[in-house]
Amino acid sequence: MQLTIRQNTRDQIVRFLLIDEQGAGGKTGLTAQSEGLRAAYLRDRDAKPTSITLRTWESASHVSGGFREVDVHTMPGLYEMGLPDDVCSKGANRATLMIQAPGVCPEVIHVDLVAYDPYDDYRLGLDCLSREGRHEVISRAFREVVPEIVEEFRRGALPGTTGGR
Repeated sequence: MQLTIRQNTRDQIVRFLLIDEQGAGGKTGLTAQSEGLRAAYLRDRDAKPTSITLRTWESASHVSGGFREVDVHTMPGLYEMGLPDDVCSKGANRATLMIQAPGVCPEVIHVDLVAYDPYDDYRLGLDCLSREGRHEVISRAFREVVPEIVEEFRRGALPGTTGGR
């Protein structure tokens, strides 16, 4: 599974499906106290993984390390976990989470930690950057895809542009 989350955000929740190792479907009945259930994360600049202490989670609000099954009857095997805020803190571009339990296929979640808000439907959260900062972010994002268009935009050569504003 692949996720994109803005760096330095707090109270993030991930949902994932835990499959029975026999491939028979979703594994149900796991709790934070289930024997052998464990979770850890590794950020791209970390030397070793960090274990996540799993906790029972019954409230509506985020619980760091909170673990619960969503609904055994309508979504068997679907769980959610409250990420520790350190997973998304600044200083890394990626984090990898792994959830393991006896009799369950390990679940790996790759998280891209980005400087913008992928869910901001107005400007992707880029309005907080200076004009030059926005141009740099956009240029880096599109440089490999359409380098000639980026260069024309920066020079103001495209119709309707005025020198990269």
